[in-house]
Amino acid sequence: LATLIKNQLRSDLKVYVEWGNEIWNWGFASTVYADQQAKALGLQNVDVGAYCDPWRKYCVYASVRAFEQFERVFGTNSPRLVKVLAGQVGYHWSGYDYNHMVSGDLACLNNATINPNHITINAYAMAPYMGGQSMTEQRNALTGVRDGMQWAKNSLAGTNISLICYEGGADNYPDGSLTLTRDPQQEQLYVDYLNLLDDYCTGVFNQYTFYGGCWGLKHAAGESADINPKWRGWLSYWSLKSGKVQSEEQETASIDPQSTVQESFQLAIAYPNPSVNGTLNLSFNEKISNSDVLIRIIDATGKVVYQNLISKTARMCSISTHNFDKGLYFISIDAIGRKTVLKVMVN
Repeated sequence: LATLIKNQLRSDLKVYVEWGNEIWNWGFASTVYADQQAKALGLQNVDVGAYCDPWRKYCVYASVRAFEQFERVFGTNSPRLVKVLAGQVGYHWSGYDYNHMVSGDLACLNNATINPNHITINAYAMAPYMGGQSMTEQRNALTGVRDGMQWAKNSLAGTNISLICYEGGADNYPDGSLTLTRDPQQEQLYVDYLNLLDDYCTGVFNQYTFYGGCWGLKHAAGESADINPKWRGWLSYWSLKSGKVQSEEQETASIDPQSTVQESFQLAIAYPNPSVNGTLNLSFNEKISNSDVLIRIIDATGKVVYQNLISKTARMCSISTHNFDKGLYFISIDAIGRKTVLKVMVN
């Protein structure tokens, strides 16, 4: 797997490696498996010098061995490799100022039985959701988000390990009628939530899902920001961070909000989107007429599936998608020292 990723992933991108998802959540079979393996190996009897559940010991045990395999391919402590452990944001005992799962995992990393080759990690990840069945409950949940992230931050103090978020966002499940999801107060709540995380999150934050009912920034793809206050809050946050107003047009052309705000205009637009007839057209901005344009199309795995340098471009070009698999693609367009990234679907 590591070799496949290294061979296919763009050289300017990083790979985040995590052995398993939420190896503390008993709703997942992976936690049951980790507990079984811990007992089979006798890890429940290994004293790591801090409290640590057997399934977490195995999580670290398996993680460092996976990280080691990736390091054999990418190189030891490669800057392209981000080795991640993830824990439960609320694993905290009253009267203490740290997260006991984080401290237990760090102790495991220093244990010769669990980590004999002294593999290090780059990041520790949390999922600080703001949950509730009313706007009052959701806003009150920000206190829990702050406390949980502070305890995790305290646990990582002095380690040079980044605190990141593998998931996060609003959790107002089930909200089948979307009453709470559509509440205008969600806009400011999202701004406050993301500003709060700025004080703790020192790396990536992954919004759980872009669209999908109560979990998404939007209920459905293609909906306007006018009826999606969570998405308006997201746009407002980035506007405040960048000093520039974010727009729906920028949303549809963006892979990364930080790259979007650096551009004053798009280099091109793509149509039809989705591409349904085997053809994808690019219409170029008149500001890049008579300029060389580099076009790359990247699939969802990071593999470049099309590349072409057009000299002194015309206003439009057509690309055949007949040989493309169905799915999401990113079109990277470079010209006059600028970059625009468009996302398109091929059906």
